[in-house]
Amino acid sequence: FFQNEDLAGGAMQDFNFYVGILNNFRDDFLYSFLNYKQLGSDHSPFFVSLLTLINIPFVDFNIINTKELELDSGSVLLEYENNYTFLRFIFLHVCLLTPVIFYKCLKIIYKDTKNITLFFLSLLILFSPHFRAYSIWAGETNLALLFLLISIYFYLRLVEETYKNKKKYFLLIFLNIFFMAMAAHARPIYCL
Repeated sequence: FFQNEDLAGGAMQDFNFYVGILNNFRDDFLYSFLNYKQLGSDHSPFFVSLLTLINIPFVDFNIINTKELELDSGSVLLEYENNYTFLRFIFLHVCLLTPVIFYKCLKIIYKDTKNITLFFLSLLILFSPHFRAYSIWAGETNLALLFLLISIYFYLRLVEETYKNKKKYFLLIFLNIFFMAMAAHARPIYCL
């Protein structure tokens, strides 16, 4: 995070694109939301709205300094001037929930496997350059993946649940559908 890692190669550019939209949402949220198509984005308005709402209390909260980027002619200039660094920092920590939820899913599926094995297996996602880059640069793919994993977790819990406790059964159904819908709103391709 502090070195502005972007091994995926496009996460920083995507975030710079988001910043333009985030600035529009910050200046006039309702107008930007209702006229989202005019902003020229093929990304979900849900994701940008969520980032805007998360960033509201931290607009002037600049206690984190990241490495200055050396730009060459092909690089994209960071337009946000650390106004969104704390948002990126929060998003990074939200993304760290992904291996935890993945571990919980693995634990339900593979009950006979040692916990330490499942723990290290769940940490493999951290080796993905795409996952790391879009955690550091607040990408919608990681948020959608987190929501999808939470939905799968509630589905696995639902499969284990007996129908005797109707309230818990229907709560698990609701949570499964809710987080699947959140995943589909964060990244519309998850609708499939």
